Amino acid sequence: MSVFQSIELIKVNKEGKVTESVKLDFNPGCLTVTSTEELLITCYGGSPLINKLSKDRRVTRFTDIIPLKACGISVNDSDEVFVTTATTTIQVLNMSGDRIRQISHGGGWRSIVCLATGNTVVSTGYSNIYCEEMIVINKTDQVKHKWSGELDNGQKLKKTLQCDIASDRYDRIFVPDYYTDQVYVVTRNERMAKCLLDKTHGVTHPLAVCVDMCGQVWIGCENGTVYVMQL
Repeated sequence: MSVFQSIELIKVNKEGKVTESVKLDFNPGCLTVTSTEELLITCYGGSPLINKLSKDRRVTRFTDIIPLKACGISVNDSDEVFVTTATTTIQVLNMSGDRIRQISHGGGWRSIVCLATGNTVVSTGYSNIYCEEMIVINKTDQVKHKWSGELDNGQKLKKTLQCDIASDRYDRIFVPDYYTDQVYVVTRNERMAKCLLDKTHGVTHPLAVCVDMCGQVWIGCENGTVYVMQL
């Protein structure tokens, strides 16, 4: 886990107990794990640098995408690294940190996650924070479909604030919404979202989300509380 305004990463076990920490010389932003169990890390606040944490706990520079700034990051099953840049461009890198190609579809890209099907999901919106849409991009870098805040109860969100999204092995997309204090799930073949957690469960200002190898969904909130949910 990265901790807001902290220059260290912490490792927790399945009971939520901290078992290890690694000191950094930068504030970590978004994290993603490679097929070789290395951790790629962007810098909080916007930086062209992407760092790598190896299994022996050494921190090295993975790449520099200057003049762009790395925001969200995710790795697909083909070991391609997708990096959002708070611009209309998504950079696609190989595991050596070299640029393979770029994807441009308009909007200010923010959060990104690669799905098991080979598709990529990315959120976009104004000011790079408030999300207007989540877009599914296929293997040929074309827009497959969009989610614009439609819920299964017939409502449509006027605006959401998403700092992170994640998916599981069934390609369900989990969306924490800081603005509405809710966590949504969007399934593979549907265009509507279902609310999983809200204030009635104690969730306040959810910011981060990930899915572990056991299928449990971890949600980190602004107040430092982490919720773990088994679907």
